[in-house]
Amino acid sequence: MSQKGISKLTKSLQTTDTDEEEIRSFHNDLSIITDNNLVNIPREFLFELPKISHDYNKVHTNIEVAKRAGFEDIVIPGSLILAYLERYILDFSGVINEFVGETFVYAGQNLKFTSPLYPEKDAKWEFGKTKSYSDGFDLEINLLNPLRKKIVEGTSKFRHRRVNPTSGDYEKFDTGRNIIEKEYEIFKEKKRDNLKPFYKFIQKPSKNGVPLSYPAMYIISTALDKSIIGESESPGSYRELDLNFHNQPGLGDYKTIIRLSETPKSRRKLNIYNFNAKVSQENKPIIFGKLKCVSEIKFNL
Repeated sequence: MSQKGISKLTKSLQTTDTDEEEIRSFHNDLSIITDNNLVNIPREFLFELPKISHDYNKVHTNIEVAKRAGFEDIVIPGSLILAYLERYILDFSGVINEFVGETFVYAGQNLKFTSPLYPEKDAKWEFGKTKSYSDGFDLEINLLNPLRKKIVEGTSKFRHRRVNPTSGDYEKFDTGRNIIEKEYEIFKEKKRDNLKPFYKFIQKPSKNGVPLSYPAMYIISTALDKSIIGESESPGSYRELDLNFHNQPGLGDYKTIIRLSETPKSRRKLNIYNFNAKVSQENKPIIFGKLKCVSEIKFNL
């Protein structure tokens, strides 16, 4: 992506009051995409999702457990919000690429979960500030409820190409404490695959192969694995994801590794766990990143 294209794009994204027809049309297209990607997740999806996400935290399926944890209702998992965001980003980037006449790819995502999202409640994406780089830009994208309270604060990473992890990324898994490795499979047999239920949850099939948000779910489910947290009714929650996407995932076997990057900390009666994480497929890096979890319970990791 040329610097000229990046400059044009970032300036146009921040310009809303203009007489330039091209920019007005650009914003109109983005508004249509945003309206078409309204987030409102049916309650019944949450009872089926654990079969796909492997996240068995009961605050997502048991209203009594959720209320004891301080929520009004069962809570939409952050991994499903990430899947809805990826759907939005892919539509969004299509308009961007056409506008500048060059190609961006979805290269990473940071998400901070600030408020719960409940089933059958409306929420809407809103984009904000940009930060330019030599090979692309970051775009602030938040999820807001109808009262404009932030549910998620996010930064989407757009680059002209995805790159492989650095040696420093790999070295993070040579230090710290190894928590767990898990293997998963996305399979296809007799023209049917185990992605179809996932497409049902995000209410849209993927046009780009296996969605990146699908193997990203494995990072969360690995951190919440019962071999680590036991049978706790409310094991805690993940507060932040910071992911870099390196290669497009496909059908086949995946290996997920999370490693505690530092000694857990305690703050305001919460225990804070920071993990380095990676997902690979046949030794090909798919996702590297970080996961921040909190819990009132102190786990012996």
